[in-house]
Amino acid sequence: MTHQRFQHIKGFRAEELTPDDLKIIATLLDKHGVEKARFGTGGRLAIAAAPDVIQNVSSELQLFPRFETANGITYIHFCPGYDQCKYGVANGKTIAGKISQIVLPKPLKAKVKIAIAACKRCCTEPYIRDVGLIATAKGWKVLFGGNGGGRPRIGDLIAEGLSDEQAVELVRRCLVYYQQNSSVELRTARFMEKIGSKRLCQAVLAESL
Repeated sequence: MTHQRFQHIKGFRAEELTPDDLKIIATLLDKHGVEKARFGTGGRLAIAAAPDVIQNVSSELQLFPRFETANGITYIHFCPGYDQCKYGVANGKTIAGKISQIVLPKPLKAKVKIAIAACKRCCTEPYIRDVGLIATAKGWKVLFGGNGGGRPRIGDLIAEGLSDEQAVELVRRCLVYYQQNSSVELRTARFMEKIGSKRLCQAVLAESL
């Protein structure tokens, strides 16, 4: 049998699934003869199968509700927060929904991955994502320019002690500034190395949130 490498099902991301959802996915994969599958960062589903099988599975999974973004963000990885975790001090799903609906003037020029942690334990790894949000008892911390790849970088702290609305607005300002001042395919980590956190902070914090 030909070895098949894992490939992500494009467009499918599920942060929360019910037992019935899992049964439906399992039945679908069994139907198409898929022997191996896994969930990765941001709720992405990957399967080891031939291209035509991946296409068929992807088409049938279109029936699932999606956590869509309206702004070209690659994905938003969030922990649910105090609803499901004893350490949570905020609702990660609520603020993720607000960020997903941020309206940007133009498409983003490169991948932007966002991670939201509803407590200081940071299970979603916000320090090494393009945009990171961390909930504290005093409000949200917003970080920008992190990366977890071959050239890892800790995101710069832009502001802290923010309400949901202030945090979402700051994320919007950071993304707009990044979009307007970066070159095509330049990820936020390299962008921040180029301009420095002081310059970004001066731009996005020039007016009150």
